[in-house]
Amino acid sequence: MIRTLLALALGGAVFGAFVAPASANPGKALITCVGCHDITDAKKQVVGPPLFGLYETKPTSKGISFAKWDKTSLDTWLKDPAAVKPGTAMAFKVKNDKKRAAIIEALAELK
Repeated sequence: MIRTLLALALGGAVFGAFVAPASANPGKALITCVGCHDITDAKKQVVGPPLFGLYETKPTSKGISFAKWDKTSLDTWLKDPAAVKPGTAMAFKVKNDKKRAAIIEALAELK
């Protein structure tokens, strides 16, 4: 189902246009992420690291001091990645609290 949503999102060029509650459909909450990250279980390296299975794991990137990717650390990261890791390639900020929460919930479901 996530692959189908990804294909629809890519075909419609709707990156960031819609963020639904993750519990309704985790793929929709991650539309803003799929331009740079693989969200499938293939875990391919794209521009950024793959997001499948990321939740509750230890960050592997040097310069990120979080013990694990959880609600708190992901919220901090998504709010302002450069504040967490100066010089990061991820310039995208998720300023909206509800959008960040939906993305985090969706990441928790990607197992």
